[in-house]
Amino acid sequence: MTAAKAGKEPTLQEIRIALLDLAGINMERAAKVCAQDEWWTWQEALTWIACRDYNDLATLKCWAEFFLEGNDADFIVRGQYHIALMACDAKAKGLERSLFIAIEQGRVATVGRRTPAGSLVALEALEWRGGKASPIRGTIQLITAGEPPETCAYDIGVHREGLLIEFPPRRPSMPTHGDVVEWCLVWIRSGNGNGEGNAWPAFTADPKHKGLTRDNVFRPAWKEAKAVITKT
Repeated sequence: MTAAKAGKEPTLQEIRIALLDLAGINMERAAKVCAQDEWWTWQEALTWIACRDYNDLATLKCWAEFFLEGNDADFIVRGQYHIALMACDAKAKGLERSLFIAIEQGRVATVGRRTPAGSLVALEALEWRGGKASPIRGTIQLITAGEPPETCAYDIGVHREGLLIEFPPRRPSMPTHGDVVEWCLVWIRSGNGNGEGNAWPAFTADPKHKGLTRDNVFRPAWKEAKAVITKT
């Protein structure tokens, strides 16, 4: 279900475009939900640190929605965690460790369940020291550092506001060709029609697109997006 080349892991952007292509999911709505959630999952928190983009968190949510039917929670959680690590690339261990340090030092709050079916409660910063977070049986669990290691919390949640202070959004960069293709796909899939003349004014109205030309940037991306839709 990806646009990746053979033998390569798909990028988050390729997963997002594939979801738009196959399911017509409203990624913009999902991104707005992520931006307002009080608590993020461990997978979402790790993806944020790597990418600092709400669209990438929305991709995790929409990927889970797409595969929810016919798959259990373990498949969903492990898949999201794998995607998060993939987003981190070679820096996965270091980025995950930076998240642990922020939590251990009390700068980012967390919650979890003491039992699989229990209520969410606040976790103390000290509980994280020396531990690890692992996807086990459909939940991200906090495993203690003792011998033998034990699970002290299930369904870990990371406080969004604290995470944004510790790992703030990056300044917007110039959109890539893939970004523009994705914008075109969203526009067409949202029922706005496939006419370039109507899409161009909306495209230029977005401040992120300032300075992008119609002939050299928008039109090639628009043609590529229409080709993707034609194949479905």
